[in-house]
Amino acid sequence: MMHLKAIAIKQELLGAEDYEVGLSVGHLASLYNYHMNMHCAAEKLYLRSIAISQYTYSITLSYFMYEQHTIRLSFVAAKDLNPTQSR
Repeated sequence: MMHLKAIAIKQELLGAEDYEVGLSVGHLASLYNYHMNMHCAAEKLYLRSIAISQYTYSITLSYFMYEQHTIRLSFVAAKDLNPTQSR
């Protein structure tokens, strides 16, 4: 997929933990989640994006914890709606 190639290029140029990489990973996760119904793949990308943000800013703000909790709840609900989707 073209998006994955673009992220790979950013990673190579900027480093795996760069803010721009995390932003791109998060955008791809949203695409997977909301437009392609690829919830398991989206979950992995969302969690990676959050990890990059936490690493980049070295902050454990309640916002990150809230976002992580909200994302996990949305995937639990999505898996309940589509129980045939596997990891």
